[in-house]
Amino acid sequence: MDQQATRLRQLVRQVRQAAIASTGPPLFALVASNKSIDLSAIHQSIRRTATAQGIRVGGAIDRLEEGDRQLEIDWQFVDAGVGYSEDQRSTWEQASAVLVVTTTEDQAILAAYTTLKLASQQTPLPVIEFLLQDNAIGQEGAISEPTLQAYDRLTNTCERFLGCRPAALTVVSPRDSRHGFQELVDRWIAIAPAGETLSRPLAEKAD
Repeated sequence: MDQQATRLRQLVRQVRQAAIASTGPPLFALVASNKSIDLSAIHQSIRRTATAQGIRVGGAIDRLEEGDRQLEIDWQFVDAGVGYSEDQRSTWEQASAVLVVTTTEDQAILAAYTTLKLASQQTPLPVIEFLLQDNAIGQEGAISEPTLQAYDRLTNTCERFLGCRPAALTVVSPRDSRHGFQELVDRWIAIAPAGETLSRPLAEKAD
C-alpha cells in the first residue's frame, strides 16, 4: 500500500511538472471590490501561510519568465486590482481561482457582484471565493450576523443572476490580517497540490 501511495505521489508530481512546463504554475488572482481595500496585506498573509507549508509562491514578474525557472514556482499570485477591466481578462481566463475581497457594506457587496457580472460577460468564471473584512469579528473568530447576511445576499444574487455559486467564504479582521487564511490555503492546495503537501500521506490530505 505504501508503494502504491509513493507511485501515486510521483505520478502527481510528473503530471504537475508537465502542466507547469506547458502553461506555467497555477495562478490565483486577488481582486478588490473597491479602492479602500488593501490587497497587499491580504496577499502577504496568504503568501506567508502558503510558504509555511513549503509552497513556493511567485508573482506577476515570475509569470513572464520562460524555461526551467517556472518549475521553481509552485503557485503564481496576481493582484488584479479593483473590479474587472478588459486588461485583466487574461488573468481571469488563466486563474485556477479568483479571490474577491470586499466588506459588509451594501455598496461594497454591490461592487463585488458587479465585478463578477462584468467578468462573466467576457469569460467563463473560474472558481470564485469571497473574503469579507469584518470589523465585528470576535476574538475567537466568530463571524458576525451582518457578515453572514451580507454573504447570503451576495451568494443568492450570484446564483440567481449569474448562475454562479461562490465556492467558499473567508472572514478576517481588517485590523489583523495575520489570521484566518489556513482554510483558504488548504482549499487552494486541493485545487493545486504543491510543496510539502505533495509528500503528505493520502489519508491526511483527504481529512
